[in-house]
Amino acid sequence: MLLFWLAVIFLFLTIACTLDIALGMRRMTHIGNVPPIQQKNLPKVSVIIPACNEAATIEPALRSVLTMDYANLEVIVVNDRSTDETGTVLKRIQKEYPHLQIRQILHLPKGWLGKNHALQHGAGHAQGEYLLFTDADIIMEKTAVARGISHMLENRLDHMSMFFKNIAPGGLLNALFLDVGVGLLLLFKPWKAKDPNSKRYIGVGAFNLVKASAYKAISGHRSIALHPIDDIMLGKVKTI
Repeated sequence: MLLFWLAVIFLFLTIACTLDIALGMRRMTHIGNVPPIQQKNLPKVSVIIPACNEAATIEPALRSVLTMDYANLEVIVVNDRSTDETGTVLKRIQKEYPHLQIRQILHLPKGWLGKNHALQHGAGHAQGEYLLFTDADIIMEKTAVARGISHMLENRLDHMSMFFKNIAPGGLLNALFLDVGVGLLLLFKPWKAKDPNSKRYIGVGAFNLVKASAYKAISGHRSIALHPIDDIMLGKVKTI
């Protein structure tokens, strides 16, 4: 009898959680439904990509950014103490795209985690009105930035994130991503993050788009220098 009631409770909780996620996701904006920005004077966007031993993945990811359908784009890759062929790959791509900026980090200062420091370093050299933090294995859709900026401006946002679509091969890996994704949705309830009366927050390392003035107001990644989940915590930090 005890097992029966435990099963009933588990079923009830599963249904409740599934309904919560389904209703919540309907309140979130699908970027495919946001038209790309059309104005002539586009705000400058600086894309910042940290790279530590990313030779195997960075070329397709970086090329997708460099061929982005957005005219006013600055691309900065921070080569963070790589010991593989990352630097060689970056220099080869730079010959095709001279506007690509490559920043080198040789030493990690005390009081920092590597990725957080690399992102802060890249942001320190950025000239954009908006900063897009992403990863070295993320392949961008051509209109991702144009749609993101359109949504930011229309809704007067200082920060927005996008969930990514996993394209890695393997059923087990995809099942793992799905399981983790569902857990994060239940834990953070990102559809509530835009509510000024809610304490919910979210950030996604694949696409963290931040207004530069807001980023500077919170001292950038310095405020989360030693936090291992920098992407999510960037969404939590508030300006004072």
